[in-house]
Amino acid sequence: MADDGERNRRRSSRFLVALVALIGVAGFVLLKPIVSGVTFGLVVGFLLQRPYQRVSRRLRAPRLVAVGFVALLCIALDVPLFVLGWRLVTEIRGFVDAARDPGFGPSLAHGLVRLGVPPDAAGAFVQQASADAMAWLHGATLPTLGFVGALLMNAGVFLFVLYYTLVSGPRFVKWVLDALPLPERHARHLVEAVADRMRNLFLGTFLVATCLGILSGVAWWLAGFPDPVFWGAVMTVLNLIPALGMGLVAIPAGAIAILNGRVVAGVAILAWAFLLSPLVGNAIRAVFVGKTEGVHPILVLVGTVGGVALFGPAGILLGPLVLSMLDPVLAEWESLREPREGFPHAE
Repeated sequence: MADDGERNRRRSSRFLVALVALIGVAGFVLLKPIVSGVTFGLVVGFLLQRPYQRVSRRLRAPRLVAVGFVALLCIALDVPLFVLGWRLVTEIRGFVDAARDPGFGPSLAHGLVRLGVPPDAAGAFVQQASADAMAWLHGATLPTLGFVGALLMNAGVFLFVLYYTLVSGPRFVKWVLDALPLPERHARHLVEAVADRMRNLFLGTFLVATCLGILSGVAWWLAGFPDPVFWGAVMTVLNLIPALGMGLVAIPAGAIAILNGRVVAGVAILAWAFLLSPLVGNAIRAVFVGKTEGVHPILVLVGTVGGVALFGPAGILLGPLVLSMLDPVLAEWESLREPREGFPHAE
């Protein structure tokens, strides 16, 4: 009877493990289109838990306070995104009009000639590059519309998840603690480690990117480039991509400025992008975030690239977070293997 009971227990355990794996795969497939909205809703909701709890205790209206937080974030996100999208469309139209100008191609070809490129090769290169750029713009119309639709859908999911994370955050944490098959002390320590890594990665990614984007807009303006507000916003978004960042804007802008004879402006924006901005970013991270212990820059880079490829925009946070959790999980595993006072273990 004991053997039969043990076999039934093992069979039930295997069935439950398989069921959990199946649910996990199905959940990943179902959530993948909206994983960005869900992820950022959970993260921002938990980061705002303390101010939300303080305000809700003072006003004694938790749901109304949650609605207020969601409304403020909706305004703070939607207005800049609308302005940025409108300016992007305007810039694309301006580029198309400039490319159609009869003097646009010859001016670029003349700049290449000044650098030593033969006139025939410079003219052919500019003509081919203009044709490729126009073809790319026409081909990117439908994917851009699809991206805008997905962005709007994830924005709605983000606000929905944010509201319920604010309202039900403590209960969700308690449910996670109860669900983890670990002693309470270890489960709480692991959850706190996740929260700490999440906070550091979120602030270290988005706060630093925002500060660098603002400073890049100022540098753009000081170098005499047009539309510093718009391009500062673009570089803010690009700064979320490790190892690339504002170089995607600074390299073409600096090269075009140098080709047009504005050598000082071109060199200045390139020097800011590749020499000064990394130092400023490290200083901002040290002041506002502190050292993210245990998260190596290689893990951040690999996690971000792989996370974006797998999860989309949410991978900027999810990828590094998943890889950075290896250290605290191994630490908890090691602590469970070491007998400690007050902790029951097998004799």
